[in-house]
Amino acid sequence: MKFRLHWYWVAVLVTVPLVVLLLWRFSSSSHSATMPYMRTVLRGGAEGFVTPAELERLLNRDPSPRAVLEAYRAYAQYPDFSRPLDRTMVDLLDPWKIEDVPLPLVDDPAMRTEAKLRERIAELKAAGKSESQIEEELKKYYEGLPRYQFAANRHTLTLGDTLVVTLKVTAADGGKVDYTITDAVIWGDPQMARSVVGRPEYNDSGFEPDAKAGDGITTFSWKLPGEDRRYWGNLRLVVTLSARGVKNPVEIQHNFYGAPIVPAQFTGQFQERLENGSLVIEVFLDVKRDCKFIIQGNLYTQRGEPTHWVTANTVLEPGLRSVPLVFFGKIFHDLGAEGRFVLRDLRGTCENLPFPARWLNEPSKMEQIVNAKPLEEPLLFYIPYTNMSYTTQKEYRFKDFSRAEWSSPEKEERLRQLEEAARNAEK
Repeated sequence: MKFRLHWYWVAVLVTVPLVVLLLWRFSSSSHSATMPYMRTVLRGGAEGFVTPAELERLLNRDPSPRAVLEAYRAYAQYPDFSRPLDRTMVDLLDPWKIEDVPLPLVDDPAMRTEAKLRERIAELKAAGKSESQIEEELKKYYEGLPRYQFAANRHTLTLGDTLVVTLKVTAADGGKVDYTITDAVIWGDPQMARSVVGRPEYNDSGFEPDAKAGDGITTFSWKLPGEDRRYWGNLRLVVTLSARGVKNPVEIQHNFYGAPIVPAQFTGQFQERLENGSLVIEVFLDVKRDCKFIIQGNLYTQRGEPTHWVTANTVLEPGLRSVPLVFFGKIFHDLGAEGRFVLRDLRGTCENLPFPARWLNEPSKMEQIVNAKPLEEPLLFYIPYTNMSYTTQKEYRFKDFSRAEWSSPEKEERLRQLEEAARNAEK
């Protein structure tokens, strides 16, 4: 892969941390060569739907207007707000958990920051080295370093919940590395608190929540102290450690979102019904603030097999409110799923808008919305984490659900546009 330095630095500045980008560049060529050939898009039996990954592979292989049309037809069998869920969709099946990619422990001060790395590359170019030689030298350096990896039970820490983060350090070949932690702190979001806001507990001695003593995996834990706004936003767990094979102490970090302010809470009340051949479960919330909410949930069979991922986008005012989650009927048929079903993995966010959310439903407020001054605050509130679930009272059979594909004026118009584009391309 050509080492284009001008593009490289734009990507560093705009998109991802420097070292992540370097590692991606070094591995992307070999990764693309090992990508499996695209599976059959329409699978038989109980899996007669198309996953997002399969659609992506289809379009990568054939991005023609005809292929785009057929991909849209396959996708639009179901509405955007009620999609099939399967075991490959790990980010939806465990929506709170996050695992960082392994990164090198960079011990050379001249390689730790963007500015220093710029200087190093300039020196190498001045010494007459080509772009490919520079890339090879950087690759060799980074690939020879020990690696560290964080994994967390939550990407977002809500009020009343505890963040649990593990840290694993390995040699470049994957072997165990001895290391010592000298400090660990929680830094606040620069918009809300330019300071340390907490100190996590940590150990590798087998004390809760550490899983096993002396296995080289250190476990950190920290609970939000309260609804103070200083804990709101993009927080950082910053760890200082020394490791065998690393010359100098290294500071590493894991990012997560702090959400101490409660916009609403799930009450544990539910109601179910059939509507237009789909299953509808009403979820009740105690709403604390006028807000534009996105509520999500997953549906499973009683055997634990996933069937649906659903979303509801709605404005709610304070008080006891209900939100209908619609589990589209055709998906039950395509998955071969009947019986009782379990709703779980409930989660929700609320947008931090610079105007009352109810204005979104009032056309007369459009000018005020457009002219509202942006807030210098984080963008989201989160409904506190919950592990509550709901099992349907009734056992449902295939006859209860519609086999019909999703239909809407927007879908029909989009199909018309894509069909026209496909015809024009084939003339």
